[in-house]
Parts: sequence; structure tokens; C-alpha cells
Amino acid sequence: MSRSLLDLSITSVLPWMAAALVMFVSGCESTTTDQRTAPTASAPFHFTQIAAQSGLLHHNTSGNAEQRFIVESISAGVAVLDVDGDGWLDLFFVDGVKSDDSATTTPSSSSGHRLYLNEAGADGSRQFRDVTEESGLAQSGWGMGCAVGDIDNDGDPDLYVTYWGRDRLWRNDSSDSEVRFTETTSEAGLGSDAWGTSAAFADIDADGLLDLYVANYLEFDLTAPPADGNWCHFKEVESFCGPEGIPAQSDRLYHNLGQGRFADISRSSGIDAEAYPGLGVLFTDIESDGDLDIYVANDSEPNFLFRNDSANGDIRFTQVGTRLGVAYSEGGLAQAGMGVDGGDIDNDGDIDIYVSNFSDDVNTLYANDGQGWFDDGTSASGMGRVVRPFLGWSTAFSDFDNDGWLDLFVANGHVYPALQDVAGGLAYAQRNLIYHNATGRFSEVGTESGLRRVSASRAAAIIDFDNDGDADIVVANLNDTPSLWRNNTGNTSNWIGLRLEGRTSNRDAIGTRVTLHAAGIKQTRQIQRGRGFHSQFDPRPRFGLGQNAAVDSIVIDWPSGLRQTIASDGTPILRRYLHIVEGKAPIAGTLIPPPDYSVPSIDYPTPPADEQPAPIRGSAASDLGQLSDDPDLLRQQAVRLYQQGRYPESRRHLERVIEMEPDEVASRINLAILYFSGMGDFEKADGVLAEALAIDPKRAEAHHLLGKIRLQQDRLDEAIGSLAQASRLSPTSGEYEGWLGLARQRHGLHVKAEASFLTAARLAPWDPRPYLNLGRLYQQTGLRDSLATARSFATFERLSPAQRLVDHYKRKLAEYPDHAAAPYLLGRAYHEQGRMQLAEQNYARALELDPTFADALHGAGRLLQERGQLLEAANAYEAARKQNPDLPGIDNELGQIYHHQRRFDLAVSAYRRGLDRITDRAAVPTLLANLAMAHAMGGQLDDAKGAFERSLELDPNQIDTRDAFAQVLMAQGDTEAAATQWQEVLRRQPTHQGAQQRLQQIR
Repeated sequence: MSRSLLDLSITSVLPWMAAALVMFVSGCESTTTDQRTAPTASAPFHFTQIAAQSGLLHHNTSGNAEQRFIVESISAGVAVLDVDGDGWLDLFFVDGVKSDDSATTTPSSSSGHRLYLNEAGADGSRQFRDVTEESGLAQSGWGMGCAVGDIDNDGDPDLYVTYWGRDRLWRNDSSDSEVRFTETTSEAGLGSDAWGTSAAFADIDADGLLDLYVANYLEFDLTAPPADGNWCHFKEVESFCGPEGIPAQSDRLYHNLGQGRFADISRSSGIDAEAYPGLGVLFTDIESDGDLDIYVANDSEPNFLFRNDSANGDIRFTQVGTRLGVAYSEGGLAQAGMGVDGGDIDNDGDIDIYVSNFSDDVNTLYANDGQGWFDDGTSASGMGRVVRPFLGWSTAFSDFDNDGWLDLFVANGHVYPALQDVAGGLAYAQRNLIYHNATGRFSEVGTESGLRRVSASRAAAIIDFDNDGDADIVVANLNDTPSLWRNNTGNTSNWIGLRLEGRTSNRDAIGTRVTLHAAGIKQTRQIQRGRGFHSQFDPRPRFGLGQNAAVDSIVIDWPSGLRQTIASDGTPILRRYLHIVEGKAPIAGTLIPPPDYSVPSIDYPTPPADEQPAPIRGSAASDLGQLSDDPDLLRQQAVRLYQQGRYPESRRHLERVIEMEPDEVASRINLAILYFSGMGDFEKADGVLAEALAIDPKRAEAHHLLGKIRLQQDRLDEAIGSLAQASRLSPTSGEYEGWLGLARQRHGLHVKAEASFLTAARLAPWDPRPYLNLGRLYQQTGLRDSLATARSFATFERLSPAQRLVDHYKRKLAEYPDHAAAPYLLGRAYHEQGRMQLAEQNYARALELDPTFADALHGAGRLLQERGQLLEAANAYEAARKQNPDLPGIDNELGQIYHHQRRFDLAVSAYRRGLDRITDRAAVPTLLANLAMAHAMGGQLDDAKGAFERSLELDPNQIDTRDAFAQVLMAQGDTEAAATQWQEVLRRQPTHQGAQQRLQQIR
């Protein structure tokens, strides 16, 4: 759960504006009445929240209200499954527990998983009855997510639940007379103790058995939490610590051996080669080659795409996320992935991927180009608006109005409850988003569609709970009751649904690809239960047909390799579910007529108005009062309001400054950033920047920001014009040139894009992003050969770790500007990149905050030493040693300076101190070699010989050390021993000229 920044690199305006801004989210609104409503021009679909009326009454438990630890923030999962095989979809909710102040877990009587059967009510409505106790699923623990699948192909769905702690498998042993699950974790060979999150079943080797993928998160210990259990901070409010700084756990892949047994093949398959904190998982066939690949949304790290390279029974996966364009954002940044779904949003026959991310960022659409490569389609699709203040979790593609185009749902909710204490600040409880797809262009219509409830939503799944042919939505809300959003309008259009049953393929038909042809449009669905975040979906594919009354054909590609085509014979098959057994003719279900809007639907009582949660520690009242007449004070107050996430109030202050100083440009640029990144209002940001550039047309940062805004709006010609002008005005900015390259690449100007990326790489040789973009460009266009492509990606991978450290510590500095450690760590990261001026500035800032900070003195000393300012470096090192004698490496560095100054006695003393204190055993041979050289230069040849021998005994591969040792032996007159050492040098490095020459001289 990263606190990501949108690094706009606007260095000439207020530095706090370089962070991403978060849009203010207004208070909640009450839900509408429960009468079904016809779609309108502004709302193509409409939903009603009916959870309580339908019997979903439980209250989720996920830690305490304050959410002191990261483990408390995500205990909420949901699964859609037909437990008893009656054709009506039931619901299972995953629950957590509370934690007390002593960091132990105490199950609450109100906590525990819930299983609800979907039954007919007396009035004809669908009602959910709690059957948890009788089912055997009444369990307490730190539950997270779940996976549903018929692992033994016996016709009923089994259930796997992930935990912070040991995961569990429950076999469905239900009969006609009872619902019953039996835990079989141990005998199945499952039950990892890692922190499991999302999980999914799929058949990875087409053997007819469902295998299991489990995404794992962090190595978290509640008895030894980060920062010793103290609070961290986010936007000046107290927050739990993590995930950054907590080691990640590798994911697990289990192969189904049959007979209810699984084998862990994580290592042999290549899945556990890297460990990133995984949260969302999706099986999908990226390349349309007939096998299932695995996409994983990782938190604060690059996302995974494991390509299925299995062959001849050897199950192998290759991580290709970076190369295929789905690991990073378009700007080359690792985001904080939460949930993921895949669907064919443009009806071109391939699967596109959507990933929800942390607030202060956009969720990302990766558009499949049909060749297995992806472009960031977030801006072009219209999905970049609105979303920045929202923290997305589960997400779902579904055709909510049955018009033949997949729409999009996103469950939202922040992770820091203390945010609700800040009046006018970023919201903890948030509304869910729903986007309407108008032939590939998306617009957010959640409020108009009735989705007005605010909560800290986590899991969410698509379910047609009333079998009326439209997509309803179930949501698990953290420490709150669930939501069940009934779709009131989807079945006004024609539709057709399928209930698929495998025979040679797995019984659930997971992985089956279905293509429907109707009215000249091709719709594609791939069957998968595990989608979103902590969620399992209705496995039945539905196809909206609008007002079209005919289907040309349905093509079903089963995992077994069988292609089954159902051609139209004139028989009406619309507005119903077809039951299709692999290889057999379909059986039509009950016809569902369109609704009659003249007659109210079943009389569900109107739900009460939703309420914002009570403050955790009391609301902080706004301290605005009367705005000051002092522009400098207004700017300072705007900074503080920004840091608290109170963007509307910050905007008022900036607008007041502009009123008082009409020609002031910097505040206009800052206001534009606030509109763009904070409030999602591109048009107002554009207008403010136009005013700024009318005052000063040579402000490069204003042109750059305007270009990025227009790129978000997909106004490519204008974006290129603004970005090119920014680069002309600031010709040394690699970032500006890189963004110009992105705009050119998106516009198809490939040669010019390459030129921009090469220029950006030359201007900023430490920046990995130009190389990522070059690799993508070459791979997708063939502009350069495969060797150039490979070199570009390799350079990106080499430079990325250092840049990610920089990005990480920039975030920390924004959070903790008055802590000396923050600028020191950022300075160290810059130092490792070779960006010496920025390193010096940050070391200096750290020492301003704390002149006795040993680490910053040490860093400044290293910088001075590299510049050749040895006296100043020695003074810095000595000052650092005085504060902390145990600083790693400092004695070695002091010794090197004294050595260079020919003060060999001081060098020997420094090296000996270093050897006495060293903890890194791998560094001992080098330190011994340095000590030996200091002894030798000081004329202490016997001491030098002893130190050389000890160094070479620990590491015989030191060529230069062995050469120097031989010279000492010669100085002692031991020609034979010296020759032996030079011969060993030549054995290890035959081209060593010094050893060759000296051996010739001896001979």
C-alpha cells in the first residue's frame, strides 16, 4: 500500500507541489428508493443496495478501529458459489479477528466467516440464509481471501481460504439434505503459513484438474511489528507502517495430483524466483495460445506476468511483465497494485488487463495490442479522470447494461482510518466507482447509477443472484456490513448466459474461452472465478445484445483443445442461461422477460441513509477562519493544508494569493498541479496554466505540465506541442524529453520517439525509464533488432533498483521533512546513482537538521573523498566516528585517506580499528590487504607479509593483492616466493602484464 508520488519535477515552484495530490472526497449521500428504475441518458444503469433486506446482516471484523497494524487493513473476502447445486448462487464471506494492545489475537463472538444460502423468500424475493454453523465453516482467524473450484471434479465447489497464518482447504461434502464442508488441508498437502492474500484455481497443464495459485504478501510478525509498534505517518495523520521496509514473501503454485492431493511446484516452475508483495491474481491467456498465464498485482513493486511455457509435462513459467508492458505505468513507475481483472473491453478478441492502485495515482488499463504486448491505455480510454483520490481494491469487468460492451466496477476505501479526523481531507470511507463503456471510451457514472454508499470496501465480485440476466455486485466492506448492489436495468436489453460444464476439461470449465458473434460484433469472455481482490466471481459468462434479437454463433474453446460451435438455427435462445456440457448440445434454461417499469418490483424496504464512520480520535475542526492578507503566510498555510490532504482549502489559499498578486506565476502553476493531480479537473488545470503562460510564456515547467495534462486527455498533437516547447526551454531535462518521447510514441511517431528517448538517456544516464521505453518501442515496432531490444531492457533492469530507492526515499522525505534520516537516505540513494549535486544537497539538509548525525557526516565524507578533498573528508569522517565509532566502513575509508597522505602510521591504526569492529566478513580480505599495503609503505615488511597471507587465505582470487604481496617478497629478497606468487597471478589471469614483466626480470 504505497504512498505513491506523481513526480512532476517542477523545481522552480513550491517543492511540496512535486508530490501527488489527492482530491477531496465529499461526504456520503443516502441511497435511493428501491423501485427499479429505467436507464437514463446520464445513467445507463441503476443499482439499489439491498444487502440487509436480503439477509446479509453480518458485520466484518478486521482488527481494531484504529488499524494500528497493516495486517488489520485487509481481512475481508467474498466468494460467489452454488454450494448445493440448486442453480442459485450462494455467498461466502471471509472474516478476520480483532487484535488487542498486547499484540495478541482474541477471536470475537461476532467475528468469523459467513456462508449464506440463496433461497426463495415468501414474497418471491431472493433471501440469503446464514448456514455457517451447520456447514462446518464457523472459523475464526486472520482470514484474508479465498478461492473456489471443484478440485476433485465431483460436481460441487470446494473452498480454499487464505490467512495471515495457515491457509485452509475445505472439501464440499454437501448432500441434498445438508450443507457440509470438511477441512482437508493437511491431507491435501496445502496449508502454507505465509501471509496469503488472493488465490485462484485454474488448470495450468490441461490435465482436467484445477491447480492453485496463492499470492503472498509480507513477512509480518504481530509480536515484533515494524517501528516497534509505533505509528508511522501519512499526510500528517498517524498510520500503520508498511509495506515498504517489510520483506515480501514469494507466491506459491500448487499442482493438482488428483485424489485431492497437491504438490508445491513454486520453485521448479519458476514462480518463486522473485518475492514481491502480491495482492491480486488473475489467470488468463495473454497470447491466445491455449494455455493460461498468471498476472499478479504487487503492492509498491512491479507487477508480475508469468507466461506459461510448459511443455511435455514440464510446468514452467517465465516472468515477462516488463517486456510485455504490464509491470509498470506508462511513465515507468512501479505502482501499488491491489486488484486485477481482465476482459476484452474493445471487442477485438484479446484480453486487456486493469489494475487498481493506491490513492494519489491512477488505476491502470493495459491494452492488449493483439500480439501479446500491451500499451498503457488509461488515458486513451478515459479512465484517468476522477480516480486519483480513491484507493482501489477489487475490480470487475462486466456488461452492466447488456449493450455488448464490458463496463467496469472498482471497489474503493482507504487504509488509514485517521484520515477521517481531518476536516475537508482525504476520505477513509469512499464510494465505489462504476464506468460505462461507450464503444471503448469510459465515463464514470457511479453517483448517477445509485452507488452512493461510502465504506472501506475491499473484496467485490459479480453475481447474478436473482438469475435475471444482469450483473449484480456484492462487496465486502472492512469493519462494516456488506453491500449487495442489485442491478435494476441490465435485463432491459437482450442477453444470453452460459453455464459451462467440462468433461475432459476441468468440471468448472475455468480457462474456457467463449466468443459470441452477433450483429457484426465479436464478444470474447474467458471463464475464471478468481478475479479482483480477495474475490471469487459468478463463473457464468453473460453476453449483452442490446436490442439485437439474434445470435449468429457461439464458439467455445475448451481447455482440452476441443472447439465447439453453436450455430443459430432460428431457435430463440435469448434472455436465458444455456447449460452446455463439453461436446454436447446446449440445454436452454428458463426465459427471463424484460422488466415492466410501470409496476414496482418486489417491495424491498428502503435502506437507511448511509453514514460516515465516527471519528477515531475526534474530528479536527477546520482552522481556516478568515484568510490572511499576507501572501507569504497564505503560501505557508497552503503547504500545511496540502500536507494534510485538504486540497479544496489549499486551493482557496492559492486563489487568494493570485487575487493579491495577479502576475504571480508560481502559485498558478501550483494551483494547476492541485487541479490536475489532486482534484482531477483537467479543464481547470489547463485554464490556469494558460493564464500562467500568458504572463510568462518561457516557463518550461508550465509547458511540461500542460503537455502531461493533454496527454492524459489524449489530445496528442497539443501534448506534443507543449512537451516539445518545454524541452526547448529546458534542453538539459531528461525527464522533459522522456515525456515528449512517450507522447510521440503514442501518436505513432516512432523515429522521433526513439530520438527523444535516446536524448533523455544521454541527459539522465541514471534514469532507467528511457531504456524501458526504448525496449517497448523496439519490441513492438521492430525499429531496431532484437539485440538492441535486449540491451535496452537489460539496462533498464540494471538501473531500476537505484531509481526505485530514490523514489522510495523521496516519498519518505515528503512524509518526514523534519527528520534528518529522510534527506540523508535520499542523499545516499542519489550518491549511488552518481548524482553528486543532489546527494550533496540532501546530506547538507540532513546536517542542518542534526549536525551530529553520524551517517550524514559519513556520507558527506565519502562525497568529499571522491572529489579529492581529502582533508575535508578526513575531518568529516573523524566527526562521524566521534558520534558513532561503529559506522560500517568508516575506518577503512579513513585509512585510505591517511594512506594517500602518506601518514602510514595513522592508516595502520585506522585499518586495525576497522578489523576489530567489522561485521561484514566478506569485507575482511580487502581490509587486510589495505592494512598490508600500509605496513609495506611504512617499511614494516614482516607485518605486511602476515597481513597479505591472511587476506589471500580468505580470498585467493585477489589478483592485485597477490601482485602486491609478490613485490613485498621481492623487497625482502625472497625471489623464489615472489616468483611463485606471480606465477599464480598468471594462472588466474594469463594477460597480467605486470606479472609477466617481473617474472622475465627474475629469469
